[in-house]
Amino acid sequence: MKKKIIIIFIILALFLNVCETVFANEKTYPSLTEPKIALIRLEDVSPWYAIQVNGLEVLRKTADYLYDEHVPFHVSVVPIYINPLENIHLDMSDTNNPKMKAFRETILYMASHGGIVGIHGYTHQHDSGVSTSDFEFGKCAECSTDSCAESHIKSAIETFEKSGIKFCYWETPHYTATPSQYKIFAKYFTLFYEPDFQFHWSKTVSVYYNLRDDKKPVYFIPAPQLMVQSKFDVERILFSARSSRFVSFFFHPYENFKRLYGGPNTLKFDISSSLEYLETLITGLKKMGFTFKTINDLNFVTFYPSEKFYTVNNLYLVLKDKLVFKNKTVYLPLVEILSSMNIKYTVSNGSVQFEVNGNKFKITNGMIFTNDKKYTSNNKIPGIVMLAKNQQILISKEFISKFLAVIQVNPFNKVIIILN
Repeated sequence: MKKKIIIIFIILALFLNVCETVFANEKTYPSLTEPKIALIRLEDVSPWYAIQVNGLEVLRKTADYLYDEHVPFHVSVVPIYINPLENIHLDMSDTNNPKMKAFRETILYMASHGGIVGIHGYTHQHDSGVSTSDFEFGKCAECSTDSCAESHIKSAIETFEKSGIKFCYWETPHYTATPSQYKIFAKYFTLFYEPDFQFHWSKTVSVYYNLRDDKKPVYFIPAPQLMVQSKFDVERILFSARSSRFVSFFFHPYENFKRLYGGPNTLKFDISSSLEYLETLITGLKKMGFTFKTINDLNFVTFYPSEKFYTVNNLYLVLKDKLVFKNKTVYLPLVEILSSMNIKYTVSNGSVQFEVNGNKFKITNGMIFTNDKKYTSNNKIPGIVMLAKNQQILISKEFISKFLAVIQVNPFNKVIIILN
C-alpha cells in the first residue's frame, strides 16, 4: 500500500510539472538569474497593527532588523481594515484618528528603511468578511464584476495618495480575481507581485502584452517559496534554495513574535524576542550566495524571435540588435549564461571552453574553434558562423567579451525573460 501511495505521488508530481509546461500561458517563460536573487515580502500589513497594544513596534522592529542586515524588502499594505462583527472600520488616511496617523508614520518609517510599498487590495474582504482573511474579488457575483475591480483599485490608490505613501506594485488579495478584473488592475499597474494569474503554480516570471490597450508589458513576479510561519517552512525554503537561483517568500510580521496576551481584537507581542525564523532564513540565504533585492531592482530583458533567430541543439543564440533593455543594447557575459544553464566551462589564459551535445567549443583571442578546428573565412570572423554540423547560429564578432545570449528554450514559449 505504501509503495502504491509513493508511486501515485510521483505520477501526480510529474503530471503537474507537465501541466505547467503545456498549459501555461504563452507569456510564461524561463528565468535566468545571475547572481542568485532573493525577494522578501511582508504580507497583509493593515491598520489592524495600529489597534494592537504594540503592533506598530512589531513592524518597526522587523524593518530595523532587515535594514541592519542590508536586506531590502516589500510591504504589501491593505489601506482599509474592516471587521463587521466587531464594528471596526479603519482607514489609514483618516486624519482625525491618532492611531491612523501613527500607522502612516510607521509605513513611511519602513519605506525609509529599505521597504518598497505595494497595494494589497482595498479592503481585502467583501460583505461580512474580515480584512486580510477574506477574499475581495472573484468569489461572488457582485465582487467579480469589472466595476467592482475599477472602484476598489481607484479607491485604494486614492487612499494611498491621501496618506502620502508612495507605492510601486499591486498584489491581488489571495491572488484571486477574474481574468477581466486583471485587465482592470493592469490599467494602473505593470508590476504584480504574485504568480501568473492564469497559472498560480508557475514558479517563473510571466509577462503579458495583451492586458493593456497600449500593449505595455505587465509582469507577474511570483513567490514560489510561499509563506513562512514555522520552523518547517524555514527548512523547506533553505532546502529549495539549494537548487534555485531565484527565491521569493512572504510572511506576516506578527508571526515572528511571541504573543504575551490578547483579547479578541487586541494583542500584545514580546518585542524583546528574536526574529528567529527570519534571522535563520537571512543568514542561510546569504551563506548560499543570494543577493537580496526588490522587484524594482530586477532587470527584465526580453528577446523577440525574428528572421535572425536560429536554433542549435535546443539552444537559442540571439543577435545583439534583437536584445533590448530600456531601449539600450545589453551584453551578457558568456560565462554567466553558461553557468545559469549548468553548462560546464573552463577559463584559461583568456579562452573559454565548453561542450554542448558532444560539440566542443573554444573561443580565444577572437578566434572560434569547433571540435578543435579553427573557423576561418578569409581570416575574418563573420556575424554568422557554423558551430554545429549543418546548423546556423548567430554570434557577435566580439564573442567573448560581449556574448549575446544562450537560452534553453521551451517550444511553447514565444518570448523569454531573463532576470539579470
